Amino acid sequence: MTDKTALKAKLAALLAKTIEAGATEDEAMAAAERAQRIMVEHNITLEDIEASDVDRNAFGHWAEKTRGSRYNVVTKCTMMAIADYCGVRCWVQRGETFDGVRSNAHIEEHFAGYAADVEHATFLLNLTKEAAEHECRVWARLYGNTSAKDRDDFKIGMGRRVAKRLREMAPTRAQAASQPGGTALVVAKANAVANYLKTDLGVNLQSRSTSSTRQRNQDAIRAGDAAGARMGLHRGVGGGGRSGPALIGRL
Repeated sequence: MTDKTALKAKLAALLAKTIEAGATEDEAMAAAERAQRIMVEHNITLEDIEASDVDRNAFGHWAEKTRGSRYNVVTKCTMMAIADYCGVRCWVQRGETFDGVRSNAHIEEHFAGYAADVEHATFLLNLTKEAAEHECRVWARLYGNTSAKDRDDFKIGMGRRVAKRLREMAPTRAQAASQPGGTALVVAKANAVANYLKTDLGVNLQSRSTSSTRQRNQDAIRAGDAAGARMGLHRGVGGGGRSGPALIGRL
């Protein structure tokens, strides 16, 4: 291994030195500053940090299949905000088989990126789904005589509020990027994740917007919004009661 190759590998390793991966804020900041010094001293650019220099074991891919052809309303409202917050990529797709049986439609939800970030994103998505189901049941008992659309509107209100909170919290988590070298690391990390999707998973993501014109129950939306405002978004010591997600395609 040449000296420059070794330096590039060291820079690639610094990409995984993030708060999400277990580093403290000081450690993440120190990693960013160290990377910047190396890049300046040895005239290494972001383009020089090839995907091949990144430890392939650092990446993870999570997917979950759900029977039916209808997207989960909580997923629709929160998944992109969660992915942006955690620094991973996400997508949802329809499939035509389930457990090997054709014609049984299902929905697939995916997160991919650095494994620690994928685990965090999956935790947040599952936490939000479970909280929305629980809060919706409580609200429905109090509200009385609710329809499936009313309950969906409650979950939409809650999901939108959670997504808004995550977007507001994201700049605080990204403060290290404003320090010397921080921006370079963020960009290089995003490039590495994009290359992982393309090279290892064969995924080419395309944006698609969906909207509904039906009239919504504003009481349900407001009740869901209030539930989303009080929902806890942080794991306790040891990661809470849930076990970690099962990662697929982890090399």
